[in-house]
Amino acid sequence: MLTLKYPGFQGLPEEQRHAMYEQKRLRRAQFVEELFDFYDANKSGYLCKDELQGVLKDIGLAFDDGSVQGMLQRKDKDGSGNISRTEFPEVVREAWGQIPKMVFSDKLGDLYPGQPPLDGDRVVMFLGRTSPAGWALRSVRNLCPYALRGCQILQNVCNNPEMNPEYMEAWMVDHHGGPVKDVEGVAAAAAEHPPTEAGGLMVRLDAVDPPGDGRSTIFVPLRGLSLKKKGGLLSFLGF
Repeated sequence: MLTLKYPGFQGLPEEQRHAMYEQKRLRRAQFVEELFDFYDANKSGYLCKDELQGVLKDIGLAFDDGSVQGMLQRKDKDGSGNISRTEFPEVVREAWGQIPKMVFSDKLGDLYPGQPPLDGDRVVMFLGRTSPAGWALRSVRNLCPYALRGCQILQNVCNNPEMNPEYMEAWMVDHHGGPVKDVEGVAAAAAEHPPTEAGGLMVRLDAVDPPGDGRSTIFVPLRGLSLKKKGGLLSFLGF
């Protein structure tokens, strides 16, 4: 289960929250067009293999020669050997996933009685504990109510009561961060150390456009519940 809490959601009617995600879909579609234009250096209307390699690196997918060739084979529907403008959105969707329909609720108390309640409104979804940890970041990217350029997890290098990003280092960046982790590993690390202590985790979200408060970079503390000793296939990450 992945949950996100945004102070701006407090008191908002549900239809207004859903409108935020509809706006995000529109803005992300515009951003995909901007990405294509940026990497289509010769303005041919296609991305060749070298141009596609640069795209994959920047949007969070493996960009070695084999991965680039595999992407061409999967997404090059017209057999041109390149990625056209109309094919490009599917490339981005593979990296970032589909923006899901939002369900605003708190189901943790129902699933695991005795766990501390989650105060406030959150977006709730479920993640398999053995899924690649990149799925967790991909879910964060899509659950955030703003279109994002980047998404990464930072870790405190010392006790950090103010949760100052200056005292953190990159722990995992989009899909190509290492070492290889699964969702259970992320949840366990978040459960072991509160976000204000050494080893605690925080998510950095880089918005395409600044949200209402004018910040283009948003830092959100990450907390977790490791369910390794419990039945079921899900792990919990909370914000």
